[in-house]
Amino acid sequence: MRRRITRLEIWLLVTLIAFIAVLSLFVIGTIKSFVPNANEIKADQKRMLEELKIMESDLAMMAQFVDKFEVIPITPTEPTAEYIGEPIETTVKEPVDEWLVKITALECDGSYEGALGVATVILNRLETGWGDTIHDVVSAPGQFSVYGSKRKPPITETIIKACEDAMSGIRAFGPDVQYFCTPKAYERSSFFQTLEVVDRYAGTVWCRKARG
Repeated sequence: MRRRITRLEIWLLVTLIAFIAVLSLFVIGTIKSFVPNANEIKADQKRMLEELKIMESDLAMMAQFVDKFEVIPITPTEPTAEYIGEPIETTVKEPVDEWLVKITALECDGSYEGALGVATVILNRLETGWGDTIHDVVSAPGQFSVYGSKRKPPITETIIKACEDAMSGIRAFGPDVQYFCTPKAYERSSFFQTLEVVDRYAGTVWCRKARG
């Protein structure tokens, strides 16, 4: 007994045939869009030849235009010092000693006068044999209590300027002033009271060894 084809199957078959037809048309159209025909190729070749002729004409005009310019000879010159590696004189300021700045910043009251006084004492000690370097002076046992302190020193332009001036020869005192302390430390220290007080300012007592 033969099986009858249902309407659903007929509808699916028609849909499949229509889909195949549309797909075929799409493929054919795509191929045509990528593969030019002979007439299109001939038209492109003709257009390229015309553009080449225009370019040749432009180049010929440019050549005639360049020929009208006068050639100016360039005479080679001797290289200058800048290019042959000769040194150029410059004034470079050496940086101030970091230990001098650090200890001065920790010991002074922040003023220029106070910073110059501390830097003066450190350098006076250096110049009279307390050590071979500034680090030797400030790290000597029992001398500068702030040495080794983990407190960050309040370094300012004022303090740096005072240290630079001290290193250049500007001093707050003569070479014999090699001690300083706070007024409270002076009052309770028998050692400091054996020293001669030279001045009191910037919250500091400045001393030297007593003569005689």
